[in-house]
Amino acid sequence: MENNRSKFALVLNALKPMTPIVRIGYQNYKYKQTPFNAAMSYNLANAVDGDYPDYQLNWGRLMVSRGSLALPHEAGVRDIGGLVGLSWSLQPGGNSDVAFVAVLNEEAGEGKLVEEGNARRIGGMKISIPSEWYGQTLHVYLAFRRGNDVSDSVYAGPVIVNHENYRSI
Repeated sequence: MENNRSKFALVLNALKPMTPIVRIGYQNYKYKQTPFNAAMSYNLANAVDGDYPDYQLNWGRLMVSRGSLALPHEAGVRDIGGLVGLSWSLQPGGNSDVAFVAVLNEEAGEGKLVEEGNARRIGGMKISIPSEWYGQTLHVYLAFRRGNDVSDSVYAGPVIVNHENYRSI
């Protein structure tokens, strides 16, 4: 029983700060459950490594969205002048798709959500973060949406944004 609670708490702590994104990202997988519960089920089965009591979240397998639109390709993340710089490769088609992004600060247990980001055809975007997050590891997830249709999310990676690099844009 403690085994299941430990695993559940690990996934819950990761997804809870991203609830609005998860509601969008799992809206088509909510058969007899809420989108958030669908996300919990998926990630309990796929994003936890190790054995009790040494469970670890596999950030690369955590999914905040599942859908049929084309996946983001070659997503990357870096510190750009005190902002989170997110990039992806340009692909034909999907010109009306827009990015939706989750930035999770694991240490603070908080998330920054961008529900209507740049168009897929732009190839990237910059995201401001709270100054309290400077110097902390952030986990960044990217998916695309068009109306009610979404793509699977991809893990763009971890990033540490340093305040020394801050410059206004």
